[in-house]
Amino acid sequence: MITLTRMDGKEVLINETWLVAVEENPDTTLIFSNGLKLIVKQSRKELTQRILGWDARHAGKPPRKPKR
Repeated sequence: MITLTRMDGKEVLINETWLVAVEENPDTTLIFSNGLKLIVKQSRKELTQRILGWDARHAGKPPRKPKR
């Protein structure tokens, strides 16, 4: 999951595996598989970098066990 910023300044965590499309017109609009649309402050390029960075950090790692 990656952290993005809504247009009102509030941060939101999103699960990028549910993304279907990203549009810039001029604001960055995320479109999820359930039809939900979310407008964020980050550019499409920055969003792509965050997703690729998260994937690179977590590729091949087993799921973490919950702390007790």
